[in-house]
Amino acid sequence: MTPLQNPGSTRNRSPLLYHGGAPGFRAGDPITPHGTKHLDGCPTCAALADENHLPDRVFATPVRIYAKHYASKWGRGSLYLVEPAGEAERSEVDSIETYHAPTWCVVRVCERGVELTMSERRHLYRLWSESDRAAGFGQDGRSQLEDLRLRRLLGITT
Repeated sequence: MTPLQNPGSTRNRSPLLYHGGAPGFRAGDPITPHGTKHLDGCPTCAALADENHLPDRVFATPVRIYAKHYASKWGRGSLYLVEPAGEAERSEVDSIETYHAPTWCVVRVCERGVELTMSERRHLYRLWSESDRAAGFGQDGRSQLEDLRLRRLLGITT
């Protein structure tokens, strides 16, 4: 894993990343891990479950549209510009550049009430598909199933 360091408050040395999630945070607030939002026995929850979820970590990315997707999954969540509070590590399971850390600090609220437009969903679908292909994901005979799952996740039916 590639570490991403932010010793203290040195914004000039560490990249600022985006985090999409629950609404209500303000500049200076810490974002810490939360419990999952899945209900037992819920087929929709099971279909949309993130098998890569790490319950003790929070994720952030330099790819704004990817973070917006996660904000929109909260039902009008928020998009934040964040910096790691300590060391962050590169995710090994995401094809799109993503980092995880125990805590991130909100630098700025970028958008509130996030909903992806169909144009943004199509853009993210293309970006995510290209990233998956480049990383070698979906090349084991399951690519059509993964493509269908990604389309459903993004609300693309055609």
